[in-house]
Amino acid sequence: METNQKTNDNLQINQSKLSPRETEVVDLVLRGKSNKQIAFQLGITERTVEFHLKNVYAKLGIGSRMELAVKLWKSAGDGAEGTLRESTVVEDVEIAQNGNQPMWAASVKRMLSVIKKEFAMTMKTILSDLGNTIQKNLFAFSLFYFIAAGLTTHYLIVGFGLYFLPSYLLLGLVLGVSSLYLGLRWQGIKAGEVQIRPVWAAGFLALPFLAGLFDLTLLATLAKFMGEVTVNLIGLSSQAVWTVADNGSPLLSLNRSITLDDIWLYGPMLYMSLLALMGYFYTGRSQQRRQTESA
Repeated sequence: METNQKTNDNLQINQSKLSPRETEVVDLVLRGKSNKQIAFQLGITERTVEFHLKNVYAKLGIGSRMELAVKLWKSAGDGAEGTLRESTVVEDVEIAQNGNQPMWAASVKRMLSVIKKEFAMTMKTILSDLGNTIQKNLFAFSLFYFIAAGLTTHYLIVGFGLYFLPSYLLLGLVLGVSSLYLGLRWQGIKAGEVQIRPVWAAGFLALPFLAGLFDLTLLATLAKFMGEVTVNLIGLSSQAVWTVADNGSPLLSLNRSITLDDIWLYGPMLYMSLLALMGYFYTGRSQQRRQTESA
């Protein structure tokens, strides 16, 4: 009784390592299906089947289709014996009822369906692998994020130009919140409790541009009624003036003076790093406090 329980637990552990698509492929392999049959049934290509099997072999520590069947058969016990003994003869494929639709049209439709599923699966695999890479190299990703955000901030302020104080406040807010969130979730991401998505990572990198878009909106609307807008910060002076040209059309004049260029490059990096560290240490202390209270 104890042995059967142990083997069933081993089977669950092995299956828990696999993604839902990999589990489907393994199930069909255990039913004696060939790669071609699996590809047809799942609506993917044989190359994708081979890709999934390669990942399965790596995760389970095996090297062949036979080792896969033997490993899972031994883990499952007698319950899987019947599954492994199914015939490997290619089963008849039902012909789809297409009515008056020409055969070539049905073939094209199926080909497009396969391409669509293949593309979706490829993108899902790429995003999943990218998310896992970020999780395993979180420190390198954080360093890259701080540098990229610092360069973006430097461009927005020095190269592009921000002329409203609320734009600077918005820029500081989005950089601060994203960095603090990264610090607060650091341990959860490393432990796999928080799944980081590449879309979120790309969103973090795009957040500073919200300040530029916000500033452009204010220049095109509010600045016209104010006539002149001036911002004076550390080593920076920006001025936007709406005037009227000789032909009567509105004319926007922009002037910027920057004496401390580097501060707008290294300052944001230091600011984000400090907030990320604050979030990290706050989470660590909170966990220690909960452990002490539970003890």
